[in-house]
Amino acid sequence: MRYIALVFVFATTSISAGAAFADDKLKGTFAVAGITNCLVAPSGFANDIKGNPTIASGNDSFVLVQNFQARLNFNGDGTGTASGTWMSMLSAPPAKAAGSAGTFSYSFTHTPVTNNSFVTLPTPGTNKGGVDYGPSAGLQFAVEDTFHRVFQLSNDQKSGTVATSKPEIERLTYTQDSKTITISRICFVAGSLARLD
Repeated sequence: MRYIALVFVFATTSISAGAAFADDKLKGTFAVAGITNCLVAPSGFANDIKGNPTIASGNDSFVLVQNFQARLNFNGDGTGTASGTWMSMLSAPPAKAAGSAGTFSYSFTHTPVTNNSFVTLPTPGTNKGGVDYGPSAGLQFAVEDTFHRVFQLSNDQKSGTVATSKPEIERLTYTQDSKTITISRICFVAGSLARLD
C-alpha cells in the first residue's frame, strides 16, 4: 500500500513556467497551476513500433491523476527555481483508493524564448519533494530524469500555457526500509501560468 501510495507522488515536479521580456531571457516571479496524468509502470516500459519506450510492461501499470500549483522565479540568465504543492488520487485497483498531497522544489534551465515559446528542463539532482498526507506521509522522493515542458506565452507576455509535447520516461526514487525503490512513469501536463510581479 505504501509503495502504491508513493507513486501518486508527483508528476508535477516536472513543471516550470515564465514570460518573456525584450530579449530571449525570462525574469520575474510567476504562478503556474494545472493537471498532470501519469502512466505508472512498476515493471517498466516496452518499445512501440518506432522503437520508443512508451508501452507499459507487465500487468501492474495504472494511471495517476494529480493537480499542482507552484511559484516560479526566473533569474534573467536562463535559470530559475520552482516550489509548490501537489495533490493526487488513485482509485482501485491496484490498491485501495486513497488521496495524497505534498510539496516539491527544484532548479531549472530554459531554452531561449522564440515566437513566444520556450522549453524548460529541471536541473539534474535538484528535483525533490515529500509526501505530507496519505498512506506514504513522511516519505521523501526525487525525480531522476530531465524532461521537457513546452510553454506558449500571450502577446503581452503576462499569461500562457504549459503542455507536454512527447512521451518521456521519468524515474521517481525513494527509500523504504533502507532500500532504494525506483518507479518508472510517463506523464503529461496541461496548465496555465500568470505573472505575479
